[in-house]
Amino acid sequence: DMEKALKDANESVEILPSYARGHLRKAYALRELKEWPACQKAIEHALEVGLDFKDNDEKNLKALLAKAIQYQEEAKMQEKLKTVMENLLGKWNGAVPAEL
Repeated sequence: DMEKALKDANESVEILPSYARGHLRKAYALRELKEWPACQKAIEHALEVGLDFKDNDEKNLKALLAKAIQYQEEAKMQEKLKTVMENLLGKWNGAVPAEL
């Protein structure tokens, strides 16, 4: 259950803010919940405070940060496209003029 995983990660970060693995688990839980803005914020915070990451944890966080930013940009583009299509369908009534 990702909600419980997120709750556990939040508690671990609250109890021991220097626990790098807790920040990593929080970011992973937010990823699984597709909470991209919160995921981005959590990762940026973890990277800013200078935690002592093990192995590839920092590299993995940076890759996840790039993915979170990418998904947010894609969501914005999809929303813009949806708005454009709704406006076009309203004006064209679903038909394309012959001159196009």
